[in-house]
Amino acid sequence: MQNGSMRSCASGRNSTARLERVAELMNCAVADCLVVGFEPLEAGLTSLPDPNDRHVLAAAIHSGAREIVTFNLRDFPDAVLGPYGSL
Repeated sequence: MQNGSMRSCASGRNSTARLERVAELMNCAVADCLVVGFEPLEAGLTSLPDPNDRHVLAAAIHSGAREIVTFNLRDFPDAVLGPYGSL
């Protein structure tokens, strides 16, 4: 997810090196902010409207997240998230 955020920030004034440095600082500032090991869950999450969002739900489930914070509400309907708890 962080890679997607960094790509969104890329522009003429933000070099790749600068964005990589920002990502490094973010990772150091927030303990346990990176979720790894969620990939096996993605294939089973077929009920999301946008298959490109499976990694978000898989990471939330794997890490035990209680919420997903997004402006993209239409791709994370309550009916799909409900079985996974209070996401």
